[in-house]
Amino acid sequence: MNEYKRFTKDTGIITIAQLSRKIRGIILIPIIARSLGAAPYGIYSLLIVSIYMLHPISTLNLTQPLLRFIPGEKDKKEKSSKYFSTLLLGGISSTIISILFYFGAEFLATYVFKDPGSTQIIQAGAFFLFISSLNRITVPYLLANRNTVQYSSLRIAKELGPAILAVILLSQKAGLKEVIYGFVLVELLVLIISFMVIFRALDYVSPSPKKIKPWLRYSLPLIPQTISNWIIASIDRYLIGFLLASPAYVGFYAVAYGIGTVVGIFLKPIQTLTLPTFSRLWEQGKKTELRNHFRYTLKYFIAFAVPAVFGLSVLGRELVLIFAGREFVQHAVIIIPIVSVAILCNNIYNINGRIFELKKETGYTARLWMLMAALNIALNLVLIPRVGLLGAASSTLVCFIIPAIVSSIKVNKTLEIGFDWVFLAKTIISSLIMVLGVYFIRYNTFPEIFISIFIGALIYTICIFLLRGFEKKEIEFFRDIARSALRKYLGLKV
Repeated sequence: MNEYKRFTKDTGIITIAQLSRKIRGIILIPIIARSLGAAPYGIYSLLIVSIYMLHPISTLNLTQPLLRFIPGEKDKKEKSSKYFSTLLLGGISSTIISILFYFGAEFLATYVFKDPGSTQIIQAGAFFLFISSLNRITVPYLLANRNTVQYSSLRIAKELGPAILAVILLSQKAGLKEVIYGFVLVELLVLIISFMVIFRALDYVSPSPKKIKPWLRYSLPLIPQTISNWIIASIDRYLIGFLLASPAYVGFYAVAYGIGTVVGIFLKPIQTLTLPTFSRLWEQGKKTELRNHFRYTLKYFIAFAVPAVFGLSVLGRELVLIFAGREFVQHAVIIIPIVSVAILCNNIYNINGRIFELKKETGYTARLWMLMAALNIALNLVLIPRVGLLGAASSTLVCFIIPAIVSSIKVNKTLEIGFDWVFLAKTIISSLIMVLGVYFIRYNTFPEIFISIFIGALIYTICIFLLRGFEKKEIEFFRDIARSALRKYLGLKV
């Protein structure tokens, strides 16, 4: 099987797992926001983004070299040694960071979360931070070895398990602390299962941290980049809470941001595979194949993301009303279009920015994102006091557009990919026609909202095909791949 065909088949399998993450978000927004209110949802949002910010530090960002270098490693003993060395270093770092987070809970609750009563919730988050950090090393190893079915199964359990437990716990009048401990339980079960799968495939080899020194030279410069990226995506929540002096505003913004990130779901399945696949092609010197991977990955993301931006913009009010309630509508709806475009730009970088990792220019990207993080903080400090949540969203947009442009220039210079402006124009025209159709068929109840979504998707699909956005051979190819993926993952005869 050629590399691109296998890449696309794996994408079809992982799509199912990645969809579970958005399903989790769809469940958690209404269940937490409606059950507990805007302020508790704001605390939940701050806790989760804090944990995600600490992940690259607690894991020493070793997930990235794991995905970058394991696919090209042929020696099983060497794989084992590097995996267990990575697990040892990541485990030590995760333990230290989690302990600091636990004992700093009271300070964070008072001065960052602006709610002294959230101390025990933050302490529960420390356990979640520790277990989830280990999972960020263990579960991706399966992906690096192309065990896509096992990886996807664990991802589904990891994403849907907490959502299901949250529904059960909140229906029994439990609080946010119990919900977070439910997350911990699911992460622990996933960790145990992933250990069982990996230990069955690998013979234990004593850890030798010296062997992964090159990995650390690769991963450590990525930590400032990852944190800077997190700052752009999440620091606004802290500044909103601080400058507007209310976790409720954090809740309003978090709901809008959560809806806007739906745009990114279309890249997630592909993004999971890009680094190991691109790395393999880069090391093998297959420049033409690599160029095609970049070109088609971007094309298919644009094909789905552009109409998603238009759709979320026109249906924003209905979505906020359904998933969060009337309390959130006034403040959240106006920023959804801005956040959606920002997420689109960030995901363009996530595709084209792989070229920096392939060329091992992680120091350059670290400096780029540190500059964007500083700019984002400055813009937030200026704009939030003046225009509120709109200022926070605008700051994020500016700081995601610039890296998207820089990475696009770099990948074009390296691989001479170019950009299909004609295809982009076709997606915009098709999306505008879709919006006109959906605008007059809007529903504000669940599940009727899916009627609007289905009609919009149908209109867009018809328009993009009439405008010849895809060639016939592309359509047939991906149809065959989808069938293969469904047979492999679900056992369906299609």
